[in-house]
Amino acid sequence: MSVPFPEILGHEYVREGLWRSIHEGRLHHALLIQGLSGVGKRTLAETLGRTLLCDAPDQGPCEECSHCRRTSLHIHPDLVIIGRDDILGIDEELMAHRDERVRKGKEPVGSPIDVDFMRKLGGWLTQRPWEARRRLAIVVDAERMNVQAANAFLKSLEEPAPGAVVLLTSSAPTFLRPTIRSRCASVRLLGVPQGLIEAHLIKNGVGATEARVRAQASGGSLARALQTRPPLYDLRDQLLRRFGGGKDAEVAAYVASSMAASADVDRHEALHLFATLLRDIAVLQSGGSSDLLVHVEVSDAVVRAAAGDVDALALFSKVIEARERVAGNANRASLWDDLLHDAGSGG
Repeated sequence: MSVPFPEILGHEYVREGLWRSIHEGRLHHALLIQGLSGVGKRTLAETLGRTLLCDAPDQGPCEECSHCRRTSLHIHPDLVIIGRDDILGIDEELMAHRDERVRKGKEPVGSPIDVDFMRKLGGWLTQRPWEARRRLAIVVDAERMNVQAANAFLKSLEEPAPGAVVLLTSSAPTFLRPTIRSRCASVRLLGVPQGLIEAHLIKNGVGATEARVRAQASGGSLARALQTRPPLYDLRDQLLRRFGGGKDAEVAAYVASSMAASADVDRHEALHLFATLLRDIAVLQSGGSSDLLVHVEVSDAVVRAAAGDVDALALFSKVIEARERVAGNANRASLWDDLLHDAGSGG
């Protein structure tokens, strides 16, 4: 039996549950889709929204009816999407408010969602659908609503208009107002399995070795894997040279620190790569087999690193601390200098 919403990678259990809810008529009017950044929250929200507006959904939007043709182009009068750096729809009042903010320079990427816009969106949701059976709003990264915006939008969740559906996505749901969270049914997306990401990359033309490295470093995020650049596995080579010690270790540390601090390498992906390398070293240091390694294609270098002085478990805990510091916008260059100094001094 095929799983619904086939264009979405992974999350089979969630996809099947949402499909059943649609067909049994018990889908909640407000959903909070939460999970890791890049794990597919917006894709799921848009696919679900398009399905709800479709005339004859079959495992997802039919892609043939008038509603599907227009939702695919974001020109359906009953669908509005408030993205991180875009607002899609054709409602004149909502678009005019967006254009006014852009004109005043108040619409940078990832900017907070202001109270006036959420009031207008709430008013839009109270109107009867123009053409479909429902009127649907998607708010991406809903934690961007400030207190006033969240309070203004609360009534739309507490007293939904007939046919109104709201889909919120969030990578940081704890930053959402508790009153917002409590009015929504929660849909939690876990990381996409590494094997699925690797297979998807290979299917889309990425070489097998690079696909494996990207999948390993993605942390379950397909978006990260798609955006990862070749310097990520160059960084891995430098880290292994640093772990291995010898005359080139200091140079490797300097190169690795420069790479990790550059704009070409995502800070979270770099730390995840560091953590998985330490995991492999710890496996070997504790007597585990090389068959258990994540980075099996560079197992010889991992074996050399494991034979050195690095305390992989102690350094792993420092990488976890570094992830918290990165989340707080710590200086990446000094952070990596500290980590690689610790690696050279035994952890």
